[in-house]
Amino acid sequence: DGYTDEDQLASISRPYLLNLTKILRWPVALACIEGVELVLRDNTDKASPLAIEHFSSGYRVPLLGSASGPCILANLSIARQQDILTVLNKTGRLREQSDEDITQIIHRLKAIRKQGYSVHSRQRTKSYVGYMRISDLTSISVPIAGQTKEAIGAITIRYATDALTREKALDDFMPLLAKTAADISKKVTSNNIFEESLVASN
Repeated sequence: DGYTDEDQLASISRPYLLNLTKILRWPVALACIEGVELVLRDNTDKASPLAIEHFSSGYRVPLLGSASGPCILANLSIARQQDILTVLNKTGRLREQSDEDITQIIHRLKAIRKQGYSVHSRQRTKSYVGYMRISDLTSISVPIAGQTKEAIGAITIRYATDALTREKALDDFMPLLAKTAADISKKVTSNNIFEESLVASN
């Protein structure tokens, strides 16, 4: 019927994402790994009064050039991490996305898994009449666990870096982000989503 596990995950997650933005005001997104790419499945950009950018569902992001990508990768098996990173390396995309080699990346992924979240900062350049304005954006991602406890996606909140310190952002956002990810994970499990993926991986 063309309705994928990722579609179901997005449908289940939608009210949770909207609730996060209603409370925290910043835009929130759901992303999944497809092959060796990170794909945006849903977001609350239009519902957030603080969204600087607006992305559409299906938007593809470099796997390692984000908070969501490493967050999901960190919560996959070492074998799957190796497979994905090997493909990125063989296709030349690893070098485009990171200055680290596979061993260094896997070491960083272990740290991300241990702390329970991933953080990524980037500069956003926007042209105005007569001058250029650069606005830094920071993203914090938490994983959504599937049936096997491996990540099936990630929830990411995006905020203006100069609006608050990283420490305050983590203090303000992490409790609700972590709870929301856990609630979505429970709903995914109860709805038996990603069961075929589970069978295929065994």
